[in-house]
Amino acid sequence: MNIKTSALFLFIILFGFLNNAYASINKYINKADPSESIELHENKTFILSESGIKMKGKYSLAGTELVLNFKFKGKDYVVKALLENNIITDNNGKIWSKNFQIPPLLISTIAAIIAIIFLILSNKIANKYVRSLSQVASIFAGILFMFPFAESAIQARSVLGKYYFYILIVAAILNKIFTNKNKKNQQANK
Repeated sequence: MNIKTSALFLFIILFGFLNNAYASINKYINKADPSESIELHENKTFILSESGIKMKGKYSLAGTELVLNFKFKGKDYVVKALLENNIITDNNGKIWSKNFQIPPLLISTIAAIIAIIFLILSNKIANKYVRSLSQVASIFAGILFMFPFAESAIQARSVLGKYYFYILIVAAILNKIFTNKNKKNQQANK
């Protein structure tokens, strides 16, 4: 592997691991009914999905006491719960456990690395038509890698796809920069 390829991989890996854009959401799933969830955001807002209804509001956390404040049908509600060891137990005895997910940016980064590896390998194919077809297939391989990790097709398209697209664009720009520098160095050595 040459310096250009190594630098490209290093950038992609660092970009994926250093960015925690999706880590700001903590999602808890109702153990008795997985269709119900509580999402606690770092900005002290929450989304409660319960009995087919979504409610938004603000929360506070003091020690292990979680307090949810929201309006429903014009009435103010305050719900107290216990948050301990990644488990929320509400005042009705419902248990909500933390849903551990792989951050979409990390999934997209791995998908981009897969696509780039296949792109690099496809450059060794002599027939230009087969090479072009394999290059297109490598991009789709990265996309297909992401789908099993998506909660929905919309998340795959909006979140994962966006990160995947940005990573591939930056990788293409870096590749162009390194390729131009190598060409200039080769011309200077002649």
